[in-house]
Amino acid sequence: MRNDVTAGDFDCPGVGQLFQGIDIIDTQTPFLGGYRDLLDFGSLRRRHACFLLFFLITRGHDSILLRIQQTENKSLQAPPNILLRIRFALFIITVMNTVEMQGPSQRLGRILRSYREKRGHNQRAVAAKAGISTSMLSQIERGAVSPSIDTLYGVCSALGVDIADLFGQACPRAPVRIHHPGERLQSESERVRYEQLVSSPDTAFPGEMFLLELKPHTKVGPSDGGHEGVEMGYVLSGTAVLTVESNHYTITRGDSLAFSSRLRHGLENTGVGLFQAVWSTHPPHQDYLKLE
Repeated sequence: MRNDVTAGDFDCPGVGQLFQGIDIIDTQTPFLGGYRDLLDFGSLRRRHACFLLFFLITRGHDSILLRIQQTENKSLQAPPNILLRIRFALFIITVMNTVEMQGPSQRLGRILRSYREKRGHNQRAVAAKAGISTSMLSQIERGAVSPSIDTLYGVCSALGVDIADLFGQACPRAPVRIHHPGERLQSESERVRYEQLVSSPDTAFPGEMFLLELKPHTKVGPSDGGHEGVEMGYVLSGTAVLTVESNHYTITRGDSLAFSSRLRHGLENTGVGLFQAVWSTHPPHQDYLKLE
């Protein structure tokens, strides 16, 4: 028996990195929690996991380290307590492989395959249109490779899928977003203050909501032209004139409003106090405020 096993004993890429986490992993219970964290290294393969797990579990038993390559051989001869550890190691490896299959590449692959099958296309046709081999597309769909952005863009174009939507589905955000005071984006000039309250550009109803403050006799817009979407607002305090095309509307505390952003529009604080309103744009258009 020896206890001085090091990464140099294993001719496997990535094991050196994995050994750095041994002390941390040894303190975690249950074992599974620590081993799952190893997946963050990303370079694990079944053989590498086998080497590492046997080192961690047997703590350097020569008789086992010499038989690592035979871990799946049911006729392996070893003391009962060591065989139990072997079975546990194989169980952990199986779980690790299952967890590994839930990574971004695997999720992207499953989504792309689903799109292709729903559209009734075969791999050869999609691969040809995307400018890659059928074998490459097959590997992408299985999550066996991490494709480049150019390759993904080609596959998405061949399927008629927006690449932004693809990433949105593969890496979903938290279902609820909370922005605490002091954490929100702000933009402020001498006369205008803008504070982003929330933005949800990747949802079914993309939009942005912000707090708008105009000092007296301050005007924003009108822009040279409109932009896509709809704007809505609720006045918290003060009085202002909203201009939409050639029409002028006086809005004051408690008023709510909505209009098409495609129309030429602007806003001017005509009162003697601060004008405050909660404003929203759908879709987000964060740079539409311009001082004259």
